[in-house]
Amino acid sequence: MLGLRVAVALPHLGVYGGIRRFLELGEVWVEERRAIVAVVGIGLRTTPGLAARLFRAVQPANVEIISQGASAINMTFVVREEDGPGVVRRLHQEFFGTC
Repeated sequence: MLGLRVAVALPHLGVYGGIRRFLELGEVWVEERRAIVAVVGIGLRTTPGLAARLFRAVQPANVEIISQGASAINMTFVVREEDGPGVVRRLHQEFFGTC
């Protein structure tokens, strides 16, 4: 049997209605109050040490999901909603020197 996990972001108001479709396919977990943070930059995938630098800046927030997908210039990850603003500030500080 093939195991497959899929993460889907749904708008606040449509979350529970949208989940009904997924229930037909299998088990569903709902994680509310999450923030999606995207880091975009040329060389993101090919620059040695860049991901380590990125995730050091994200600490102490816990990264729950990481997606680098088909795009070589985009890395997206999920943190708790309350951690989102601090994560963005630390990333700006790390890569641009400003908040």
